[in-house]
Amino acid sequence: MPNNKQQQQQQSQPQLAAATASSSTTPAANKVKVKKDNPGLNVRHESVLYMKANLEYMRGNTTKSLKLCAEARTVGKKSRAKTNGGGGQSEENGFAHNDAAANGNKTDSTATEEDVETQMANDYDEAIYYNNLAMVHQSAGKIHVASHYYSYAISYMENVQLPNDNYFWSDGVPRPNVTADILNNASLCAFQAHDYKRAYECMAHCVTLSPSIFGERARCWLRMAQSLIGIYANQQWTTNSTESILSNDTSLLECNLGSEDDMHNISTNPFPRISSCLEKAQNLSSAFKEGTDVDADLECFEASTLSLAYAKLELKDAAGALEMCKVILGTDNIAAIAKEERSKYTSESLRRRAMARLYACEAFCRLGDPNSALFIVESESSLQCLASDISASNSTQHDAYAQFATRATASGTFSSTGSLDRSKLHASMTSRVAENLTADKTKGNVDNVFEKRVHLFSRLKEGDTDGAIAILRSGMGRV
Repeated sequence: MPNNKQQQQQQSQPQLAAATASSSTTPAANKVKVKKDNPGLNVRHESVLYMKANLEYMRGNTTKSLKLCAEARTVGKKSRAKTNGGGGQSEENGFAHNDAAANGNKTDSTATEEDVETQMANDYDEAIYYNNLAMVHQSAGKIHVASHYYSYAISYMENVQLPNDNYFWSDGVPRPNVTADILNNASLCAFQAHDYKRAYECMAHCVTLSPSIFGERARCWLRMAQSLIGIYANQQWTTNSTESILSNDTSLLECNLGSEDDMHNISTNPFPRISSCLEKAQNLSSAFKEGTDVDADLECFEASTLSLAYAKLELKDAAGALEMCKVILGTDNIAAIAKEERSKYTSESLRRRAMARLYACEAFCRLGDPNSALFIVESESSLQCLASDISASNSTQHDAYAQFATRATASGTFSSTGSLDRSKLHASMTSRVAENLTADKTKGNVDNVFEKRVHLFSRLKEGDTDGAIAILRSGMGRV
């Protein structure tokens, strides 16, 4: 909405044009037409251009969307320059500013307040521009470029001081606080780039700033837990020992999400926060909540339950992990799940259910019941079915990961039952499968470590201590 000064200017323009026409003695051909301008209309044009950019973004037209975003930014800057009394733009930073003449008839305090709000408005619009720019690049697969622009957007929003009880600018235009939205987008982008620490930090600040909106979304808590699992996985294969971080000390949850103490704790012991986030995601996405109008998110519920089973296995809580697997599979008879009707599940649900059966195998073995685990991986057809469900894509690399996961589980299960020959057979098969994983050098090293562990276990079970020592001496990395 235009302010009083703008309204006076708009009302005086037609009167001025009429007076000039009545008193002028020059020919009509020499009259100069004055183009009327409405700054408020330019602001609306800026919003329309962003809406058009969003439409092209949804259609996948990246180039057109980027052009429209740049045009919307230009229109917004021109509009603010005219609204602020015809001021120009600073060559140093491109922000609109008021001329000294425009502020000559105002008190110093009024001019200062308007200057502060003008600067805040510029930073606010720049944050929206860079957020939109980042989203377009992210949809085009340019993850690192998008992450760079999200950093710009967050920096601009840090300069905008938005009081909690005022959601409008002085001219009546709404100014919603978009900081949480930008942080959410930045977290998803960082997760795609495997920058798990930044993904967790951004989402933690997002949930803290918006507890009633993003804090009530189960997927936000699931994303934080998955980011922490990514941090732990990176630590697991870059350090020689992980025993010090395998604990569930709930006293570490007393600090605020995303604080310096919290970031320090997750770098040394992420599991208390992992369990807390997953339990929160389970609660928010559960279909068994009573007295609420929130729709259940079954996919999020399955994903959080499966991740919780993984966390409990890492914490050596095999009984708890087995319970989580039973929740996903919906039955206590896990061995019979392999023969169920698969057409009623989506590909993602089949993948999660297959992983739950593999986790159940490991849990059974840790609980001293390897025979129950054997029912799941005993036959070759069962292993192929599990691998097919886990892969759920036509990617050669995904197929290789699926084969590796199933063969590794089968090898461990057969070792627990004393079938060392079959255990070594599946362990050697994981080595052949690893040849398809050459694009990921780190995973290749992990495969090597796993095969060494299986052979080392077999040598020790057979009493071949010399062979076990030879395996230990042959490895350059950890076993």
